[in-house]
Amino acid sequence: MTTIFPHRLIAALLLTAVVLTSFAATGKLRFSAIEKESLSEAQRASPAIARTLDAGRWNPNGYDALLLRNPGLMEAQLAVAREVMLGTEDDPVTLSKDLIELAIMLVAAEWQNDVLLTGHRRSAVSAGLSTQTLEALMSGDKPVDLSPEQLAVYNFGHMLLVKHQVDDGTFNRLHEYLDERQIVDLISIMGMYTNSVMLMNVAGITSH
Repeated sequence: MTTIFPHRLIAALLLTAVVLTSFAATGKLRFSAIEKESLSEAQRASPAIARTLDAGRWNPNGYDALLLRNPGLMEAQLAVAREVMLGTEDDPVTLSKDLIELAIMLVAAEWQNDVLLTGHRRSAVSAGLSTQTLEALMSGDKPVDLSPEQLAVYNFGHMLLVKHQVDDGTFNRLHEYLDERQIVDLISIMGMYTNSVMLMNVAGITSH
C-alpha cells in the first residue's frame, strides 16, 4: 500500500513539533527554561524555530526549547521525517498514513507518553484508525479491529518495542504486506518517535 503526501502538506511534518510545543511541561522540570529573548543566533537560525516564533507558539519549557540544547537536532529530526513520512515526486513515501500513525501510537503507548498519545489522536483517526483501536492502544491492550496489514504492523512494532527484537515468524508475517524498504521506513519512524518520547519523558514533558 502506497500513499503520496502532496508537497503542499509539508506543514504536516511539523505536526509533532507544533503539538509538543503547545503542551506545558508538568511535574519536575529537569531542564531550564529557554525564553525566546535569550535565543542565540544559532538557535534562531533553525527554520523550524523561526516558524514557531513567527506563529507565536514559543514555549520556554516545550519540546522545541528542549531540542535547542543542540540547535541542529530539530532540523535533523525533520530531515528524517521528510524522508519517511513525506517523500518526493521521485521517491514517494512508502507507507500508508494509517500504518504510520499506528507505528507512532504504538511508541506513545509503550512509553506512556500522554503528549504524543493526545497530540496524534486526531491525525490517527483521520488516517483511518478507529477510536476503538486508539482506546485499546492507550489502555495498553491489543486492538481487535485491525486489518491483516495493520495487525502485522502492530505485532511487529509491539514485539520490537517490548522485547527489542522480533522473531522470524513475526518478521515474515510483516514481509507478506511490506517490502524491505517499507520495513526499514517503519522501523525508522518508530525510532524517530522513540527518540522524541525519551527526550520528553526525561525532561518531564508528559502531559498537558
